[in-house]
Amino acid sequence: MLLHYSELSSVRVLVEQGKEIIVKESGVNPQALNSLQREFSVIRDMQSRGLDYGLLTKHDNILTDSNNTLRFTRKGTHDLSDVGHDLKIAEFAEIITNLVCEIDSIHKTGYVHRDIKPGNVMVTQNSKGAKAYAGIVDFGMALKINRKQDEVGVAGGTKPFCHRFQFEPLERAHPGLDWYSLALTSLYLMRSDVTSIEAELAANPDGIIVDLNSIFGNNNGTISTFNPFSTGSSGMIAEFCMELPKLIQFATSSNCTLDGLSEIAVQLVKISREFLRRKDWRRIPNGGQNLPLYGSNLVRHDILLIVDETNSLASQMDKIKQTLDDVVAEFDGAMDLRVDLWAVRDYSRTDNGAVAEDTVRKVAYRLTPRAMAFAIDEIAANAPQHDEAEAYEMAFEEALGYDHIIDRPSLWLPRGNTTRTVILAGDAYAHGWLRKNWWAPWHGEAKEEGKENTRKNSFKKLHPGVFQNNMEERNAYQERRKLESQKTDQFGSRNQKVPGRKGKEQHRPNLRKVVERLRDKKKCTIHTIFLGADIVAKSYMKFVACLGNGVFIEAGSDFVDALIGVFASPDKQLYDKLLNQSNTSDSTKKNLAPLTTFVLND
Repeated sequence: MLLHYSELSSVRVLVEQGKEIIVKESGVNPQALNSLQREFSVIRDMQSRGLDYGLLTKHDNILTDSNNTLRFTRKGTHDLSDVGHDLKIAEFAEIITNLVCEIDSIHKTGYVHRDIKPGNVMVTQNSKGAKAYAGIVDFGMALKINRKQDEVGVAGGTKPFCHRFQFEPLERAHPGLDWYSLALTSLYLMRSDVTSIEAELAANPDGIIVDLNSIFGNNNGTISTFNPFSTGSSGMIAEFCMELPKLIQFATSSNCTLDGLSEIAVQLVKISREFLRRKDWRRIPNGGQNLPLYGSNLVRHDILLIVDETNSLASQMDKIKQTLDDVVAEFDGAMDLRVDLWAVRDYSRTDNGAVAEDTVRKVAYRLTPRAMAFAIDEIAANAPQHDEAEAYEMAFEEALGYDHIIDRPSLWLPRGNTTRTVILAGDAYAHGWLRKNWWAPWHGEAKEEGKENTRKNSFKKLHPGVFQNNMEERNAYQERRKLESQKTDQFGSRNQKVPGRKGKEQHRPNLRKVVERLRDKKKCTIHTIFLGADIVAKSYMKFVACLGNGVFIEAGSDFVDALIGVFASPDKQLYDKLLNQSNTSDSTKKNLAPLTTFVLND
């Protein structure tokens, strides 16, 4: 499963002998192999000095073009760029104090990391959403202290988290570079996006002032001097509330120096080590509250994209991959977007009843738009298709999960305080769709209410004439049912067991209930993009969108444009901009008309 992609490297998680490992592979950038080689050498050297970063690679000396991967034990479940704005105040304190101590440990081995940023700080999130520090990753920019930055590929960094000296090849690696990055990372977690920080930096030459005392609720007015033997927690919390803001203000001021940052960091390290020893984050008065956010204009959108990868879609996949790569740049910096990409297949069949392959394949996890363009290339559209139905209902159940069943947790974990969207894109219907008339109970319930059915009328408003072809669809449905009675779908009935998670058998999910439960539990909308021509499959896609309070898009060859429209839909300005671009075809606008009503007239 892909976790990250850039020109320098790709990172994915694999399961080997029941354990998750991380595989990092060099990218297409000419400097990628040098970066991976540097990381390998640095980690091996630090390992010999007592710092273990879980390196599993067995190379003795150098990497080569034919052997360009590093393997690690997995560290954490998320990075701070992903979940940093869902932190509780106590979690923020625990993470930052651990980060301070680990940066100090790296410096004591003689190295400067030079790429401390939210994306390189890992945390572990449990099933209840609680987060704890897991460690630092990515040593591809690391250098020995006082080494010139004139090696291939080391002059640079990620703004605004890196100090300007990192772009100067003749400057030397200095521990203050990491303390600058720590200050900006801390500030980022208190804000919401990089853009707001850059604006503040330009507007505050004297440095950005942060009042941690008021955020932590530590208003006793007592700021004691540091005493490592003190037993009072309030004094230690007050010390942390003084020293971290001091580092942030100095780092963001016009008179910042690397030596000055290192001097402030000495006291911050002492406080942090004692803070962790006492577990004082548990005693922060406001520890259970969400960390305040400032200056956010970015809409946060979490998407689960489920794409049919059976061979019936093979003819469209090249266009999907090519076009998506061109348009995802629209979202870079414009929306805080994360995408889980799943591929769904038909249920596995083998002669002996064994499960030959995963029914739902998790291709990529919580990707940024740019990485998503790479991940879509891993959907092959070559999975076997045993009949006209696909295991769409199983994908919904995997996303839903069951809290009361230990081995069936939800596999879609959207962030807090986001717009949440599920998109099913395919050309078939689910197993069991021909076993009964699913529409009839839905229409019947609307009739029994004796008043306007909000969901039905909303769906009709979004899709004028959507029910006018009911007779045609009903006739096609009845004819297909007759054919099915002669050629029974192996997994059409819920009484028959289907391949489930980890090779276990289970009952096939109920088509209606699994969609409704997913909608309600995850507080999401469920959209469908129909890519085929079969009228019975089209009817199923309408049904899912109707149950999911979403829209049905008959996309055809405009799959990608429709997909981008759904991605942008939470942000009215961005959606309107994309829809009115000069290169947006009339066909695309027609396909997006229901979504336009949904977004712009909401």
